[in-house]
Amino acid sequence: MERAELTRVWEAACEDLKAQDLGRIATAMLLDIQPLGYSDGIVVLAAPDDFALANIRKNYFDRIQTALNEHLGHDVQLALTVAQPVSNVAPPVVETPPEPTYRPAVATSEWELGAPAIPVASNLVPTYTFDSFVMGASNRLAYSSAQAVAEQPARTYNPLLIYGPSGLGKTHLLQAIGNYVREQDPTSRVMYVTTEQFTNDFIHSIRVKKAHEFHNRYRSIDVLLIDDIQEVENKDQTQQEFFQTFNHLHLAGKQIVLTCDKHPNELKLLTERLRTRFANGLVCDVSPPELETRLTILIRRCEAEGRDVPREVLESIARRVDSNVRNLEGALTRVVAAASVNNLPITLRLAEDTLKDIYPQASQRKISADSILYETANYFEIPVDEIIGRSRTREIVNARHVAMYLTRELTDFSLPEIGRRFGNRDHSTVKHAYDRIMDLIDSNKELFQDIQRLTAVIKDSKHP
Repeated sequence: MERAELTRVWEAACEDLKAQDLGRIATAMLLDIQPLGYSDGIVVLAAPDDFALANIRKNYFDRIQTALNEHLGHDVQLALTVAQPVSNVAPPVVETPPEPTYRPAVATSEWELGAPAIPVASNLVPTYTFDSFVMGASNRLAYSSAQAVAEQPARTYNPLLIYGPSGLGKTHLLQAIGNYVREQDPTSRVMYVTTEQFTNDFIHSIRVKKAHEFHNRYRSIDVLLIDDIQEVENKDQTQQEFFQTFNHLHLAGKQIVLTCDKHPNELKLLTERLRTRFANGLVCDVSPPELETRLTILIRRCEAEGRDVPREVLESIARRVDSNVRNLEGALTRVVAAASVNNLPITLRLAEDTLKDIYPQASQRKISADSILYETANYFEIPVDEIIGRSRTREIVNARHVAMYLTRELTDFSLPEIGRRFGNRDHSTVKHAYDRIMDLIDSNKELFQDIQRLTAVIKDSKHP
């Protein structure tokens, strides 16, 4: 892609980002970002300084990547670097980005171009710590095992595999391990990556004939944290590559931690040698939290956000929503949103009225992603093909984001699974859609009502 064309795409993406009301400081920061180049599916952007780079990685990485994906019409990877300082002699002319030694992973990656040999961090979210995790009977073994691994990497349980349904804190524990290790030893090479990202990196390395760079990247890690390992099922080449990476790290005395949505013995399309490797360490599960833990989660969430919610309301939500933590926090968000958009106090009656159709006391049939897509398309009068297509029309994008949000809320599908059901989109696109709706729901009355009505329709839908 020519530099001028990339500049045009970046300017269009900036207009989308500014429309999201990011605030004056963030908007000014966007204007200082310069597109350097595009090569092999990687867009390279330059921030003006280290402070701006860190801010963008932490708060706006996914939003920027999603905006670029929308305007380019296909998924790209985003690499960040710091602009070269202007010299008194002659400024360098950058026509194309330096060739990366790896394909940057999606999310807040700090394995950026020009990074030192030992990275500062790797895809870690600072708020995911052991202190912010609520431990209960349902996750005590997983929590204790994760702490033990973090305190003595490769000396206790190696590998450690944590399994259980979506939304129960597996990713939180995985990230907490990485953050603790990095806090104790900033020179440690820690990498958090989803299995989807590992697969994409592997495929890319084959396509550009740079397998050695892929090996150098993944086999020089001290602590490798891989999420959703079930995603390697039925991917023979990826399983073979992961097996080699696993063996290399394990023999070198490096720590490996994995998460999965089920016990590895239930992964029928996983090779026996991988199942054996996983069983050689510790396999522990997490299950839906009990009432006391659910209530503690809600109390902590309110404290963190500075919200004053009556205890009886929190207890009502905790009793009603017992499936997973994500749905629990989503129910709290809806109650707060209902009070905000209608300018009402948060009361027990309001909470029960808001949640009665969304999280009924009695269990109902399992909801499918197809049903959500079908009912969302009908509600907004937009064909399903357009919702899962590549159109960037505001109405279609809004319907798409709502459907992704509802699929995340009402099913147990992971972000990569939802992305596949919405036109093979990257998981970061789904995360951006979900976060966007979560940000808007408590201030946009029309959006809140749309979601309430749609949820009720989907619950009653006869569509399979």
